[in-house]
Amino acid sequence: MRRYIIALVLFIGCTAVFGQNSTERDVIIKVIDKSYVKAIHNGNNPEAIAEGFHPGFNLLGVRDGYLTKYPIYTWIESTRRRAEADKKPNGVTTAKYPMIDITNGVAIAKVELYKNGKQIFTDYLSLYKIKGKWKIVSKVYDRTPQ
Repeated sequence: MRRYIIALVLFIGCTAVFGQNSTERDVIIKVIDKSYVKAIHNGNNPEAIAEGFHPGFNLLGVRDGYLTKYPIYTWIESTRRRAEADKKPNGVTTAKYPMIDITNGVAIAKVELYKNGKQIFTDYLSLYKIKGKWKIVSKVYDRTPQ
């Protein structure tokens, strides 16, 4: 009987922990989908970008062997200019989320982006939960060779 009680307690504890992370995972995917995939890649929506990204966000890349930094305010401005010019994205970008790792209020998400059925990027987004809301704080990426 004692074994059954211990097993039940472990099951309930694991369910609570994994259930919480599953819920957090869903919230993180919604933030990324709304503020990044839809707002930047598909919709030219600066307001949705500002909602999901922290103002201190930086996109980090490597160009000609040097680290580059692209702050969120620059990304929002270029998105705003695209929206004002009524330039629609060429094709719909979709995303897959093969990995999201969460430790308390910090997370990393691997996001694969596809356009017209072909993978175009693999992104690694870092997020913090700030004042109860997940915010994207940085990105590193790899462009898929075409």
